[in-house]
Amino acid sequence: MSFEGGYQSDIALTNSNAFGGAIFITNIEPQESSENVAGKVFSIDGSVLQSCSSSTNLLSVSILAITGFSTFKPIVMVEGLPVELIQDEDQNVWTGKIDIDLNGKAYIEAIHNDGAFHRCMISSEQTPVITSAIFSGNYPLDQTELKENDVFNFIVEASIPFSTIEVADYGASKAQLKIVNVSTNATASILIADRGNVATNLGIKVRVINENGTKSSWYLTEDFGSTDKVHLLVLNNLSPSVTINEIIYPENQRALKNNESAQLKSSVANYDTIVFSSPNEELNIEEINNYSPSKTLSRKGGNYNISESNISIEAKRSANGAVTIANGIVNISNIAPLITFIAPETRLVSGGNMNTQVQRHQLVIDTSQELLNSPVFTIPEGTLENEALYNNETDNYEQFVLIHDNDEKGVYTAQLLIATSLSGIVSTVFNNDAQYEIGGFVKRILQFQEFTNETAIGTNVSETNKLVVSDKDEVLMHYSPSVIDSRLGFTITSPSDQINPKGNIFHWNDVQAVNNNSTGLATISIEEIP
Repeated sequence: MSFEGGYQSDIALTNSNAFGGAIFITNIEPQESSENVAGKVFSIDGSVLQSCSSSTNLLSVSILAITGFSTFKPIVMVEGLPVELIQDEDQNVWTGKIDIDLNGKAYIEAIHNDGAFHRCMISSEQTPVITSAIFSGNYPLDQTELKENDVFNFIVEASIPFSTIEVADYGASKAQLKIVNVSTNATASILIADRGNVATNLGIKVRVINENGTKSSWYLTEDFGSTDKVHLLVLNNLSPSVTINEIIYPENQRALKNNESAQLKSSVANYDTIVFSSPNEELNIEEINNYSPSKTLSRKGGNYNISESNISIEAKRSANGAVTIANGIVNISNIAPLITFIAPETRLVSGGNMNTQVQRHQLVIDTSQELLNSPVFTIPEGTLENEALYNNETDNYEQFVLIHDNDEKGVYTAQLLIATSLSGIVSTVFNNDAQYEIGGFVKRILQFQEFTNETAIGTNVSETNKLVVSDKDEVLMHYSPSVIDSRLGFTITSPSDQINPKGNIFHWNDVQAVNNNSTGLATISIEEIP
């Protein structure tokens, strides 16, 4: 730490004429936040304040003192007032702060009880005074009132040069800080605040700040007159209200096709002029500049639109230029929807016989448009469960089908009966081949009577290479295209003993295993995977 500006004696304590201890003024601040202490000059290490300027006599002085030879805790006086000190981190260093009245003096002096002292020079910081602040210019366009975020200019003049204009969140203006060229006068703008929906005459609250940061007192324009656009501005944030309540389509429709019309129901208030428009020109609109609670809109163009705004109502209030716009969508569906049938990529396996459950599979109907109702279709094999339901997450329709072991295996084609667009256009043909395949079956346990080599599977086999078969010890068995005796072998027959890869009878080719089944307890598990 630098002791520049202070004094600490190194003379022996036995000398009664010696000076001891050390004392420093480390900072000076105004007691009032509206005042300013500027131009601070510190010692080289930035710890000791040597000089400054102040806009006020009421100051708060920070002190650092070091223990002298007479007392462990120093006694410090600033301008004749004692400073309450606190020891700093168990060292012989003490800090404190005291409020004083400078009374116009050119310095502040801090004195240690052992003789050391420190003096900080104070010069007067001139406070700017606003001599005039008036509005300048006219309301925008043909307005007679201002609304939120409108802009209006004002001119400020002061007694000395300033570099910043501060406008309070008060009256006509939002809070703002404007940096200007250093001068005794400047033109700036305010951003109009929202002060309610009733016409009110309001001024602004402003002050200027010089380059040292010294602020003037607040200046209220309404204290110096009541002239419109000079001392006061008329604020009114009242805006038109526009609400689209309902769009009524032709009976049993929720969209338009061809040259069909819909009724637009709306509510509008607090406006002087109004414009109805179709931003993408999909609609014809009657009397676009006249308001009526119910207005006829007819289709002009567009093939399909249920998401892009195509009707707009713009209402304007002339006094403050406030504009409110409401956008809406009149659904357009002028082409037939494309309907696509989607079956699982794998085959639909069956169940229901031999103590198994009927199998439930999901079919998907994808559509290029939103539909008026669920699509309806039929399938030649299998049983459709309930109706197709719309899935918001996947944006398509889903329907379940039940596949029973008794359903014939094979490839089939679904047939679309009806899919109706929002405008009533009907599709009756799928957009693809709409095929699905029934094949395979769930695992079941086959029981063999004693010494027999055949038993019913409960359904037909589709592809022998997809059969998974194992004996009671879970040892895998292998398919053979013949009935010749083979270890762990089997084949498929129908009728009995006649080779038929698509049959429904399991033929056990392992003669030894058959002969060993003297109790009729032998079992084999079988399934045909998708």
